[in-house]
Amino acid sequence: MAQCRSCGARIIWALTPAGRRMPIDAAPADGGNVILHMPREPGAEPTCTVVGKHSQPALFGDDGPRHTSHFATCPNADRHRQGAPRRNPPPG
Repeated sequence: MAQCRSCGARIIWALTPAGRRMPIDAAPADGGNVILHMPREPGAEPTCTVVGKHSQPALFGDDGPRHTSHFATCPNADRHRQGAPRRNPPPG
């Protein structure tokens, strides 16, 4: 388990279907829209599937517990988004 370097929250890094790493809140969340798939092979990375937020509002559905992308809950998420504009661009 990892920790967010900005806010200290517990997160799990998971691969999306596109092969990108996404930080996921470690605790399940009611209304979450991410399903974590934990590997059975030692050393393999978890994967995740993003699903419709309201397709199944229960905390635990047929696909397992729902989680939330840490980008949606971290108070400092904008600092870590790739391609996001800087808050304080250099003068120029």
